Amino acid sequence: MYLEQRVQQLDVLAADQGKQSESIAKAVAELTVDTQQGFREIKQEQAAMRQELTRLADASDATNERLNQLNRKVDIGFEQVDARFDQLESSQHEMREDMNVMKQDIAGLKTGQELILQILREKLN
Repeated sequence: MYLEQRVQQLDVLAADQGKQSESIAKAVAELTVDTQQGFREIKQEQAAMRQELTRLADASDATNERLNQLNRKVDIGFEQVDARFDQLESSQHEMREDMNVMKQDIAGLKTGQELILQILREKLN
């Protein structure tokens, strides 16, 4: 009887271990499916992120090109302003020279006028 009980216990134990093995196999299968699905989702998300990064890089390149164009336009504008300032400075210098010549002419005229006045006074006296 002792042997029969032990055999019966072993049968129960073997059945329990079989159920546990089935449960473990089922859990491993579910985990494998979940893992594979998770990897698929990650790959899809990575592909979407790559597309978005490519789109952003293209947009960034376009923005950089536009900024470069604007910088060139601004540089041209500044060069034109600098050229205009150079012209104004040159004109101002010419005007100062002309003004100095005019001052000298006026001084000469005053001297001539004073001489004429002095001569006229001498003749009147």
